Amino acid sequence: MKRNAFLLFFTMACVQLTAAQSRLDSLRHMLEQAPVQEKVYIHMDNTCYFKGDTIWYKAYVVRADNNHYTDMSRLMYVELVSPDGLVVERQQLIVSEKGYSSGDFALKDSLYSGFYELRAYTRWMLNFCVTEHPYGRKDREQFYNHQMAADFFRQYGTIYSRVFPVYERPDSAGNYGQKYIVSRPKQRLDKELKPNLNLRFYPESGNLVAGTRCRLAFEATTEEGECVNNLQLQIGTQTARTEYMGRGSFEMEIPEDGSLPKAHCTYKGKEYSFNLPKVEKRGVTVRMIPPLTPPKQEGKDKWREDADGKAGWRFRLAARGLDSTKEYGYAVLCRGMLQHFQRIDLGSGNGEEGETEIQLPKLPTGVNDLIIFN
Repeated sequence: MKRNAFLLFFTMACVQLTAAQSRLDSLRHMLEQAPVQEKVYIHMDNTCYFKGDTIWYKAYVVRADNNHYTDMSRLMYVELVSPDGLVVERQQLIVSEKGYSSGDFALKDSLYSGFYELRAYTRWMLNFCVTEHPYGRKDREQFYNHQMAADFFRQYGTIYSRVFPVYERPDSAGNYGQKYIVSRPKQRLDKELKPNLNLRFYPESGNLVAGTRCRLAFEATTEEGECVNNLQLQIGTQTARTEYMGRGSFEMEIPEDGSLPKAHCTYKGKEYSFNLPKVEKRGVTVRMIPPLTPPKQEGKDKWREDADGKAGWRFRLAARGLDSTKEYGYAVLCRGMLQHFQRIDLGSGNGEEGETEIQLPKLPTGVNDLIIFN
């Protein structure tokens, strides 16, 4: 009887392990079969323009997996967007077999000066990274109905976007040293913005987990979106300061009970306090570790020599409150294509840290996404 019970238990354990492996294998197969994305690059003939000028550009469409000229889309859309977010002109270009096309936008005198945006995309690119920018009742009242507001604030993370200034026509011909922008008069007078301070926090892993050490980035801006430099934060017993364009980072130990101090600072003689992000009781955090060997200062070949050795970026996982009977893994994606897929052991899930190393030469250039999953 005991032998039968042992065999039954052993069989159930094997079935559960096989089921977990099959689920991870199916997930890996899904990531390997993910559709290829496209990217658009645009070369403009200048970095700024005046009213009456013509914007000349050349656009390239490439595959995201190998950066070769696309063999997928043959029609590309290029839009000139006003500072109010309205499309001034939309052009449809036929992409050549070599993956490029060209066009121009005439900046008519009827346009007003300001910061314009050049957007470019293919229809295929609109299938990826679609989000909706948060907006309130005041923003929605600017449109005829809710659907128009939703369409306006919808964002596509894969389209090409570049912002550039368009200045007023010079007072005298050829005097391009005078660069000034005249604000467009509004039909509705908005309430004057107060010089308040906004502070946003971005945990490195997306969330803070109790009982782990986490790194947080932060961004300090005014109500008008202007970055605030030389700002010092006081978080409990430690301090942090903005490093570049109102942004900085710091690390902290998250208490077991999830209680966090507030972040205090002083801006233009006024005291501010901000709450840190919510702490989760269970989950996984990821912290990037700098290269083991600092890169040499002179020359790219020196850095590649270090990277081919023991140098490289590592990430440290800290798990909390997870089910140790389940299998876990990570995937690294670049431009939507799977680069690495590996099972990992997160221990008992009681705050133990497991470490995995990824070498720089094994990752393609660009933005790489690290995803932890069960």
